[in-house]
Formats: sequence, structure tokens, C-alpha cells
Amino acid sequence: MTETATYRDFVRSMLDRDMTDEECDHVLWERTPFPIVMGVDHLAPYLARVRAEDETAEYSALLTRQGDLLTGVANALNGPPPDLTTWSHHDLPEKAQALAERVAVDFTPAELSYVLGGLLDRYEETMRHIASTERMVAGEPCCDKTRGRHERNVETLAAFKEQHAILSSAIAKVRAVEEPAQEDPDA
Repeated sequence: MTETATYRDFVRSMLDRDMTDEECDHVLWERTPFPIVMGVDHLAPYLARVRAEDETAEYSALLTRQGDLLTGVANALNGPPPDLTTWSHHDLPEKAQALAERVAVDFTPAELSYVLGGLLDRYEETMRHIASTERMVAGEPCCDKTRGRHERNVETLAAFKEQHAILSSAIAKVRAVEEPAQEDPDA
């Protein structure tokens, strides 16, 4: 075994991790003073410091990540904070619990089917209105007498399309709740 291999094995054992030869060389030459001159026995305190620095960096990165997540939760629950401020985190568990209770609605499968049926009926009606209104606004008004009616039809079409988007979203949400409820063997 060469002297360099001995140093690399020593670094791997002291830092307690698998490392490539290049990573070992980096630790030896960049993070410890004069390794070859010192000898393996004298490297131990320096390698212990390197290991402590690495662990501290990992811990610091973890704390930063957790702090960012907590701040994101606070902003999601409270809205964007005022300029140059952040929200406190002390009340987040209570706010999250209150939100979960407000959102959690237990529907029976029959209730879900009824709600979905009503939404689908309203959706089909809206689609019919969109189709007929699109035909009315397809061309330009033929004279000033019909211009006002044409503009109202354009506004009506926009309102129907907005209603269509809302209904589509609501149907998707009800279907998402309905699917797990149908798979429930107790229901």
C-alpha cells in the first residue's frame, strides 16, 4: 500500500464516509495543513475539525430549509406579509388546524353524487348558453341599432365563460373527493 493510499484510507475512516480519491485529496490538501509532512498520526485533530465543520454546514442547511418551509406556511396561511416584516410562527399549528376543520367536509357517496349531478346539469346549461351566445356575437353588428345588443351579448358570453371555468373547477374538486369516498369499503 502506498503512502497516499494510507492517507486516503485514514481520511475515509476519520470522516466516516465513502469518498473518492479526489475528495480525499481535496480534504488532505485544501482543508488540512501540510498532511504529508505531519504524518497520519498528527492529522487526526485536523480531520476531526473537518468532520465537525461538515456536520455544522449540513445542520445549518437543514435549519435554513426548515425555516424557509415554516415561513412559506406562515405566508400561505396569513397571506403576504407587509413590507420589511415576516409573520410570527407561534400560532401556525392553531391556524392550520382551524383551516383543516373548515375545509374538511364529510359527504356521503349519495350526497356527492347529488352535488356532482347538479354541477353537471348547470355545466351543460352553461355550455348551451355559450354556444348560442357565440353564434349571436360571431359577426359584427349590422347597424347602430344592434350595436348595444351585440356589446351586451359579448359581455354575457364573457360571464358564461367565467361561469364555465368555475363550474369546471368545482366539478374536478367534487370528483376528487368522490373517488376516495367510493373506494371506502365502510361507505
